[in-house]
Amino acid sequence: MLLASEALARSRTETQRQLAEKYRIENATMKGDHVNRVDLAKGLARIADAIVNRITTSELSAEAKEDILKEVASLPLVLEEVVRGQSRLRTKAKTAPETDPDTE
Repeated sequence: MLLASEALARSRTETQRQLAEKYRIENATMKGDHVNRVDLAKGLARIADAIVNRITTSELSAEAKEDILKEVASLPLVLEEVVRGQSRLRTKAKTAPETDPDTE
């Protein structure tokens, strides 16, 4: 009987945690704290296109142009790194128990 009540308590705690996360996300979205990733990528692409156009028509050396163009090309990678760093999704490594509850 004790195991059933513990399981029920854990289930309720997990449900409450999930609801809290859902409400946190909804509140952040309503306050404008979240940015639509697709729209941001489109905006950055337009800016990158403008930068590339100006670089290629500039009087910079070929080496300097190449260096700057490589940096501009890395913008999508930087965006992905930021997204991964901000992700609050739990991975298996984060949620795996430190010890096996069956062996305790």
